[in-house]
Amino acid sequence: MNGKKLMAVVAMVMAVGGSVAFAMGNTGEATDEARVQAQIDGRLHDVLVKMRQHQGR
Repeated sequence: MNGKKLMAVVAMVMAVGGSVAFAMGNTGEATDEARVQAQIDGRLHDVLVKMRQHQGR
């Protein structure tokens, strides 16, 4: 996987994460928003680690 494709995937995940955080923020539940953002960050990290492992083969 090349760098451009990787960045596109990251941008897509970030865009989705931002919209989810924004929707959660509209409810006024800052703690829920933070929890959702942490889950998104965790998933993003997992995806990046898997991509790196796949790239190394």
